[in-house]
Amino acid sequence: MVILNKTCTILCFFSLFLSTLVQAMTIKYQPTVSQKILINPDIGITDHQTIDIHNNPNWNIPSYPKTSVVYFRWYWEQLEPKKGVYNYKLIDDTILAAKRANKKIVIRFMTLAGLNETYYSPNPQKAKKILGIPCWLKKQLDPHTHDICTNDNSFVVNYNNPKFKENLQQFIAAMGKRYNHNPDILRLDVGLVGTWGEWHLATHYNGTRPTLGHIGYTTAELIPYINMMRKAFPNKMLSIDLGSPDDNFASYATKHGLGWRADCLGDWAKGWNHMQQGYPQTLRHIEGKKVTGAKNNIADKFTDPLFLSRWEKAPVDFEICNTMDQWAQQPTIYTQQKVEQTFATALKLHASLLNLKSSPIPEKYQPLLNNFLKKNWLPFYSE
Repeated sequence: MVILNKTCTILCFFSLFLSTLVQAMTIKYQPTVSQKILINPDIGITDHQTIDIHNNPNWNIPSYPKTSVVYFRWYWEQLEPKKGVYNYKLIDDTILAAKRANKKIVIRFMTLAGLNETYYSPNPQKAKKILGIPCWLKKQLDPHTHDICTNDNSFVVNYNNPKFKENLQQFIAAMGKRYNHNPDILRLDVGLVGTWGEWHLATHYNGTRPTLGHIGYTTAELIPYINMMRKAFPNKMLSIDLGSPDDNFASYATKHGLGWRADCLGDWAKGWNHMQQGYPQTLRHIEGKKVTGAKNNIADKFTDPLFLSRWEKAPVDFEICNTMDQWAQQPTIYTQQKVEQTFATALKLHASLLNLKSSPIPEKYQPLLNNFLKKNWLPFYSE
């Protein structure tokens, strides 16, 4: 006992001495301000249909920002060339290449391309018109297609066709079985409907208003395409296109946990444009506020009054209209002020990812983009 007490006394005294010494020490540190652009995981600018255009040996664009995410879209015909035979290799190779570059991937599956749109290099079907749906299915759905699929993609699928939905359901189920638990997939777009998976029929509809609601599709008819993705990918975050004031599918989706995305960010064209009319009108409609001229105005059960706060739990993604290089060719429209306002809108709406289409960044816009990247540095949602 005596030895223990002495040991305790010595140790306690030494501890008190160190504590006093530490308290007496003052450490001065002056942090250095850095103007470097941080490459944050899962947020910021995304590469488009390429793993790293910034250092691509075949098509180098050094002005494009470094990224932590790549974005790839595939048409159904590319992934199921024969009934029940899936081209997993195309997806697997892309995911592996992204992983080697320390990046994650966002994926969209599509069923319809733009009218007369063709595949481009390095696709093995280069210059062939994109059918969207597989040829074997087109033969069953299109009365004008018999033994062969000609180089014509004018056929537009009826999204209420039971045979189409049944086969698409089987395809999506197979994709989900293989990729639902893949940790290198950041999320998936629900792009099963419409031209380029954007939930409209642009280029195929002879009118100035190719929205699904205006053409005649009801929300009830479109909801199954959202739910088949939810069922196939229950462990993945999903996102969906913003839609239009004629539609109500986006509000249904966001109320069921999906994020949202919008195309044509930065569209300041003269007359009607996305920045001044398209986005404000659509957001008002989704929130349940009346929009002049909208066909499906205020369907209460489908509105989402909390839409603009969904970013707290789900992502918000944007894709610019055209390219920033094309903006620079229209200096009277895409002024420094307008481009700055474009990035400010993305920040205000809590953008997670911004797709600049892996195209050159004009030098005059570079400071505006850098300023955006410095502010867009935190993940805006948590699962």
